[in-house]
Amino acid sequence: MNEYNYCRNNRYLHCFYLESEEPNQPLIVDIHGGGFGFGEAADDIGLMNRLSKETGYNLASLDYRLSPEYKIPAAIDDCVDLVKCLLEDRRLSFDRTRLYLLGHSAGANLAIQVALQIPVQALVVDYPWLDLNKTKRKHYPMAIPSIGLAWFGRRYCPDPELRKTYLASPIYLSEEQAKALPPTFILTSGQDSLQIDGERFFDLLKRAGVPVKLNRYPLARHGFIEVVSDGRNKVSFLTSKKTVKEQNEEYEQAIADIREFLQNPIN
Repeated sequence: MNEYNYCRNNRYLHCFYLESEEPNQPLIVDIHGGGFGFGEAADDIGLMNRLSKETGYNLASLDYRLSPEYKIPAAIDDCVDLVKCLLEDRRLSFDRTRLYLLGHSAGANLAIQVALQIPVQALVVDYPWLDLNKTKRKHYPMAIPSIGLAWFGRRYCPDPELRKTYLASPIYLSEEQAKALPPTFILTSGQDSLQIDGERFFDLLKRAGVPVKLNRYPLARHGFIEVVSDGRNKVSFLTSKKTVKEQNEEYEQAIADIREFLQNPIN
């Protein structure tokens, strides 16, 4: 695992990079979640290792500026510029014709923003948070409550009118704008109030004619992919032995599905 630091537009940019054992393999760019205000690239190192093992591809995990210190579009700008830096860095021998984006929750929102600005070959979004304007969703016991989503949304994007636009909420892309997106795989968690965002985005991409696939993992909680890959899926006051087993099983299926999609993106 290597760390790369770049300076672009007078900003410090940082990412982790895991190089494939085989030359000229695709690059998966991972964008962590955390409500735009928490988390870091290092959180997804476990997932990077797993996906590298499963696919044989190169992996990069991006850091970006966090709210509330930095508001929209700081995180978007950092992710876009980091991907550009990776593409321009000739020390990295990945296949530049096969660039894939993988984003989780708020990171899925950012991955979509990157895909609108940089041509990529495939997009994977896990339990995406795509509507910062929507404050009421179906409640699930272990889901992020609406009050929490509203709090995260205000910290990242204080302007309520901006939260109604695609820059903050990709669900408001027009069908014409959505046509710019690559083949997309949407994963939603069945025990997550944000599953509606993924379903609405699926419908939008279908109407726009974008090749898109939607899988729901009925027993999965929000964030299950990162939680399991990071070793945080353990028995606790809120998580029974049965639930731990369920999250592990849903994770294994999701990893297999992501691998299959990245090896053979729909078209």
